[in-house]
This record gives sequence, structure tokens and C-alpha cells, in this order.
Amino acid sequence: MILIIFKQPSNRFYSALFSLVFALIGFESFAQQNVAPPAKDTVPRGVSVSPSSMRFAIQPGTSQSKQITVRNDTDYERTFQVLTNDYGIDDINRKSADAVVPENFKYGLTRWMYTTPNLFTLKPGEVQRINVLIDIPPGDENTHAAWNMVIIEEVKERQMLDIPSNVSAVGLGIVPTMGFGIYVYQNPPNMVASEISLTGLKANPKAKNLVFKTKNKGQAIGFCTYYLEIMNMATGKTVKILPKQITLLPTAEREFTIDFLDLPTGSYNALLVIDYGSKDYLETAEIDFAIP
Repeated sequence: MILIIFKQPSNRFYSALFSLVFALIGFESFAQQNVAPPAKDTVPRGVSVSPSSMRFAIQPGTSQSKQITVRNDTDYERTFQVLTNDYGIDDINRKSADAVVPENFKYGLTRWMYTTPNLFTLKPGEVQRINVLIDIPPGDENTHAAWNMVIIEEVKERQMLDIPSNVSAVGLGIVPTMGFGIYVYQNPPNMVASEISLTGLKANPKAKNLVFKTKNKGQAIGFCTYYLEIMNMATGKTVKILPKQITLLPTAEREFTIDFLDLPTGSYNALLVIDYGSKDYLETAEIDFAIP
């Protein structure tokens, strides 16, 4: 097994790889299809929230606002509260909504964020737009990346359990609710991710996947797209895995897994490319592996 990691000019690989128009779409609980609607009792219904993430590029001393859209396509009235939560550099790999950060956390965006409304009720078919305002005070000390999560959580009243008075028992009630998390990122306008590195690439033929690690050695949030091309070394046939966008917070190292398609037995060469927005370079790696 051979692993090679190196940098190459970006225009050289763009011509070799397939082109893609990548559109970042908001999180939708239920997908809509252009087909005739089924009977009313079989129509998929739910609550949708978009977008799934928000990016700001604000200079200290200025402000900017964007909106989150919440749509209630259920048959019931629902109430939601809007919360914000800062999370650490390593918490993006876990449940960011449950993260706890130190007081005066440098990268916390919550101190500069204002959301309205913070509590609202939606009747069936109604839409609510939440205004998210980022207002960064002037000063060089505020010229750095920051991030947090906006949490939209359903609120329900707890009902009394109906337990007969003559029965010796312990009652347990469960209140099912729903919640959504929207990642919010802020990079100062002149701060770009320029120190993204591939730190490892490993093939797992039995599991039929590739695992790679990448590290952000800089101070800007990295919004990257990875591309994978797998070539059968006997036939020359090439399989291209759909590109995917990943986010790397400053100084963070993350591990990602890419599943193979149904590749037959044979020897292969895989080319992985990380595009992190540089005009001059891409981060690339190659590895040879065999499927028995």
C-alpha cells in the first residue's frame, strides 16, 4: 500500500476532475417531489427549517442580519423557542448543542448575536422567519473567526399522569419534541483558510471505505470540498465519488470516511483532492489498494 501526499496547482486538477455545481441547501425534514399529491391521509408532513448553516464575513465595527425560515406543515399547532450555544473547536465532531465552553471563550459568537423572535407559535401551514443579527464591536481584538449554533426547540407543556389513587406505582411520562441546530460561522473579510493539510489517508478494502484526516493549521474557518476519483489499474476505468463539503475550525483536525461504490475484485488507485478555496493550490493525496 502506497500513500503520497503533495500540493499541486489547482488548475491542473480541475481539468482532470469532473465539474460540479455544488449548491448548499437547507435542512429539510421532508423532501418535496414534483409528483401528483397522494391522498390527504398519506401526505408526508413535518416541520422544516432552512438553511442548515449560515456564513458571515463581517468587519469589526459593522453588523449584518440573515434569516432562518421555519415552516409547520403538520396538522397541529406547535410552539418553539430559539436558543444559542457556543461550542469548542473539537465539539463539531460531537453534539455541539450540548457543548460547554469556558467563560469568555474567544471564538464564541453568541455574545455578538441577537435573534428575534425567541418564542413563537405556528399554526398548521404557517411560516416564521427568525432574524439573526451579528453585531461585532470595533477593535483589532475582535478580528478573528467565531462560531456558534442556533437551536430551535419545540416547547410542550408537561401533562399530569393519570394514576389511580388506590394503586401503588411509579409513573413515567415521556414528552416527544423536536429540535433543529443551525451552524453559524463568522470569518473576517480578509481572513481566508490557507493552511489546510491532509495528514493521512488509509484504505480499508474489507470495509470498502477510505478514511482520511485533514487539519486546519490556520486561524480562519475552512470551508472545503473534497473530491475522490478511483481508477481500476487493470482496465483504466474510473469511478468518481460525488464531492462533499466539510468545515474545519481553526487548529482542528477531523477524520472523514468515504464509502466505496460496489467495486469488483482488483487493484485500484485513489486520488483525493481537497479544495479549500486557494486560488493557487489544492491539497491532494494518492493511495494504491486492492480488493480481494
